[in-house]
Amino acid sequence: MAIEILQLNFEEDAASAKLEELQSVQLVTRQRIDDIAKSNSDVDMGAVKDLIVQCYSLEQQITIKLSDYSDVLNGHIHKFKTAEIARNKYQAGYTYAEGFFLDEHQ
Repeated sequence: MAIEILQLNFEEDAASAKLEELQSVQLVTRQRIDDIAKSNSDVDMGAVKDLIVQCYSLEQQITIKLSDYSDVLNGHIHKFKTAEIARNKYQAGYTYAEGFFLDEHQ
């Protein structure tokens, strides 16, 4: 699951749904691993530790990738906010709501 998450292109619209799906599968897998570890079954703990180290390394890479993409998105949001401030500063707008104006002098 971690490898698939690393291969996701967050610029695609479907990536968000796929990320949620993969993360839910990861959660179920982690629960199964915890159950196996608690059952004291005949599991080769050396192989399990190696797998855990690999998964931890992949999780760190995912964290970095998500953090980098978060920075990209925050940069886009900042540009939108800057553009909105500039637009509001230089755009003449009416402060009156739509309605009728009655002239008492006529």
